[in-house]
Amino acid sequence: MAYVDVDSDAGTFMSSSDSIALPNCSEILWAGLYWSARIAANTPNYANRSQVRMKLNNGAYQVLTADQTLDVPTINGQSWSHPSYYCFKNITSLLTSSGTNTRFTVANVTAETGSNRWGGWSVIIVYKNVLQSMRNLTVFDGFANISTGNS
Repeated sequence: MAYVDVDSDAGTFMSSSDSIALPNCSEILWAGLYWSARIAANTPNYANRSQVRMKLNNGAYQVLTADQTLDVPTINGQSWSHPSYYCFKNITSLLTSSGTNTRFTVANVTAETGSNRWGGWSVIIVYKNVLQSMRNLTVFDGFANISTGNS
């Protein structure tokens, strides 16, 4: 894994962006930011794994601290050679204040670099639109390890 850094900001060591463009008459009901990576406790910036930076459109970065952090050093009670962490932050108020057509950039997801490493983030958005049919929606907010023999 290698860091991507799209923002040309010397204050970030990694960053990437995405956008939403919801249809007219849409209202954001809930939004969550999830980030995770493979990381060991001796990795630089390990202590900051529960914090990322986020900016909306062309605004300034805000430091976000996870509402929940899950460290996974073991699987089924046995040491795991691939320790990792998973974080969640409710960002509903941030996105509702920025509108339904927004570009967001997330920076400083702490991860190990090199081969057989990973890290990333995602935003989940729940919205309603009075011009569209009602649907049933479930967001799986959890973690499950799937490995050889227990799928």
